[in-house]
Amino acid sequence: MSYSQETVDFLHQGDFIRMQESLKNALKFDSEELLVDLAEYLQMMGFDGESRQVYEQILAKNPESTAILINLAEIAEDDGDRKSPRLPLPDPH
Repeated sequence: MSYSQETVDFLHQGDFIRMQESLKNALKFDSEELLVDLAEYLQMMGFDGESRQVYEQILAKNPESTAILINLAEIAEDDGDRKSPRLPLPDPH
């Protein structure tokens, strides 16, 4: 079982302390594909902070991922922050 799946299982059990511990392990050991699925699920379940944490780690390794940027923008908008994340503007020269 992946740490991402374990994180979801603890969430469903209401064991949020173990969920956080498992999330830390998922961020260290799980593949990007598993982390994307985890982040989307956490976002859907209303765990925006945890979802943002996962997305930001993915983005650090894959800064060109527009899908991740869009998901982070959705979280920011849900939180009432319409200014971040900011997309870099292209250099006009």
